[in-house]
Amino acid sequence: MPKIPSEYSHRPTKPQDLKGQANGFVLLEVLVAMTLIATGWISLGNTYQKLVLLMGQLGARREQIHQELDQHEIAQATAAKIVSRESLLNESTGVPRRIHTMPHLGRASIKK
Repeated sequence: MPKIPSEYSHRPTKPQDLKGQANGFVLLEVLVAMTLIATGWISLGNTYQKLVLLMGQLGARREQIHQELDQHEIAQATAAKIVSRESLLNESTGVPRRIHTMPHLGRASIKK
């Protein structure tokens, strides 16, 4: 067993003797812990604010896109109504033009 110098002999070495000296945290440890917690809360709040701002901007942009899409669809429907009125004047009333049979121009006819 190594010999302990006399200058360290006044310090307790048994766990029950050390128990009385470790009564709590040192002020520096408490300040470091509080700083870490406060920094975490501040960064979390900052991140939350950025996310809320970003979601608000995306919502406004999405609403603008929907309005533009609605205006485009209304314009297309209006244009389709005008075109359909003009095309109805040139078609027969019974069957629309697109249902008529088309001649097969690419195939040779087989004659027997």
